[in-house]
Amino acid sequence: MRLFLVLIICFFVSFWSHCQKNIYANTVDKIDLIPSPTKKFVLSRNYPKGIIMGEKFDWDIEKGEFVQKPNNGILGKALAEKVLKSFLTNENIKNEFRFGEESDPLWFHAPAMALDPQNGREFIHGLTRERSSEKKELHPNQKYKVQNWAIGFYNSRGGYEIGRVWKNQNVPLNNANFPPNTVSVKLLFTNVTTSAVPYLKNAPRWDAHIHKSVNKYNERKKNSLRLIQVDLALKYDAKHWLFSTFVYHDSIDAQNPWHRLICAGVATNAGFNWINPDYTTLFKKEFNDGKGMHLGSGGQLNGPVDNPCSSCIGCHSKAGYPNDKGNLDYSLQLEYGMEAFKDSKVKKEKIPKCEHSFAYNNTETWTIWTLIALSSCFSCILVGLKIHRK
Repeated sequence: MRLFLVLIICFFVSFWSHCQKNIYANTVDKIDLIPSPTKKFVLSRNYPKGIIMGEKFDWDIEKGEFVQKPNNGILGKALAEKVLKSFLTNENIKNEFRFGEESDPLWFHAPAMALDPQNGREFIHGLTRERSSEKKELHPNQKYKVQNWAIGFYNSRGGYEIGRVWKNQNVPLNNANFPPNTVSVKLLFTNVTTSAVPYLKNAPRWDAHIHKSVNKYNERKKNSLRLIQVDLALKYDAKHWLFSTFVYHDSIDAQNPWHRLICAGVATNAGFNWINPDYTTLFKKEFNDGKGMHLGSGGQLNGPVDNPCSSCIGCHSKAGYPNDKGNLDYSLQLEYGMEAFKDSKVKKEKIPKCEHSFAYNNTETWTIWTLIALSSCFSCILVGLKIHRK
């Protein structure tokens, strides 16, 4: 009888484990069914267990000056540039920012972003689908709507808080409070040609497993993307964030294409907003209409691929104020992951079939190994019953 009970317990433990959503899944794509590139995306999830008190940062001097004068755009720009420099190192660029492969990484990803079966992480670089750019939003030569894809990273301080929020992956905390000097960086890529957007000439390019077309979300294929925008956020004290957006332009004097970025401006959640006049002048030449690149609502800071009806602060504020989702301290990556996690638990969705792709590590996918495991459990139960009868 004891053997029978043990086998029953083993069966239900196995079944329950299968039914748990794996927030640490690397990708939506079923990797082993896709022709393999040299490398595949690996989630950087070895989150720090604590923060180092008294830790020094490359941007401490610039931060000190900005804290003294938080409404000074020039100082905010200098601070943002110093922080971005700490991320765009030669080593990180050479390794394509693949921190999940490192044993002791300095940068981390937010989990659960592979649980979205439609727009979740693709298998080459871990990119997720962003808002599409309508025709002529990026340049007058852009005659068609285009896809945009992105990936975000947090430094060790941000990684610590992400690990704390998701410590219990089945019941994540709905409140976050990132420590000062938390940094978030997001790389944004667009599926556009240089004839449509000339200033993207020589921009860094990544292959990615993206949607077959801009409005066709249920099939994917390998395609090439160009870097267009880099978003940055720094928590510069216990309550306040500095947001900045950098935009690629081939005319920027830098040997490494990853450094051909101009700061569009800076904004804070304390209400400060500053647009870099050099950015405005540069893109007025591209558009020849006296206006240049669109900004956000009311002239607020925004990047080229962002919604002109919103802004950096407007979007991040969705995760910045207490509501029924809690307060996620302006982290859209936490919000996205939690929404995907909740949807995966509530909905019994039919996963859209991607080319050579099924929802990797999602419960709707019954792999051959799962079937074998369950069959083994049933066999053990039958054997247990037979022994018990004897």
